[in-house]
Amino acid sequence: MGLQLSADVIEEIQSGIMAKADTSRLITLFRKLQFATEEFASTDYRKRCFRYISRISHDAMQHNPAGVRAIVNDPIFMEIQRERTEAFTVLTRISKILEQGAANPYEKILGLSFSYAHVVEGVFKKSVQDCYLIDEISLMKTISIEEVEHFGIGKIMKEYQKTRRELTIFEGWDDVVRNAVSHARMHYDGKLENMTFVDRTKQRIRSSTYSFEQLQEMYMKLFDVFSLVLIRNQIRRISDIIHAISQR
Repeated sequence: MGLQLSADVIEEIQSGIMAKADTSRLITLFRKLQFATEEFASTDYRKRCFRYISRISHDAMQHNPAGVRAIVNDPIFMEIQRERTEAFTVLTRISKILEQGAANPYEKILGLSFSYAHVVEGVFKKSVQDCYLIDEISLMKTISIEEVEHFGIGKIMKEYQKTRRELTIFEGWDDVVRNAVSHARMHYDGKLENMTFVDRTKQRIRSSTYSFEQLQEMYMKLFDVFSLVLIRNQIRRISDIIHAISQR
């Protein structure tokens, strides 16, 4: 509900409908988005992600509001948000096709494995980059969208670990799964009904084993991070537009 509503509102704004609108319309939509975000935080993991994302957003606005507004109103940033909304629609359809087409437990976890890899690259990576960008801005650091776009998930996680930041957003991420799917290095155990993922490089061999339920939980955590980051970005954008219109 939250994602669809926020996407509809942003589309209205971007098409210019809101440019001459009464601010009361925007304020109503803004409150609906806030409610949608709070409603979305219905599980323990979502609540923890919600607290973390809300905290870094608040800190950034408190310590460096100019930096936040510069990023949020950057045309590149706005285009990235449009791309993510489209990616959400595509990935949701792919997931349904893969799940509905599964004839047995093996095909079911195989389909989920490919969905997981697509979500990592399609939306989760960009969401982690957003969190890092806002976190850096809150610390009054100078960093650009273009610079962060070249950062991989692993690099950002190392930065978080090095500076002892909260790691909640990474709980659903396993690069072994993503790499194994990319190279088709997966082995299914029909007796135990789990999948072993193998990531082999010249330096080392790593593996992870998950049941369908375990992998599905991780998959949903990736989607949860994406959903909350997207809604928070759109709330911030609408807030800025309300402020701009009220200053006229």
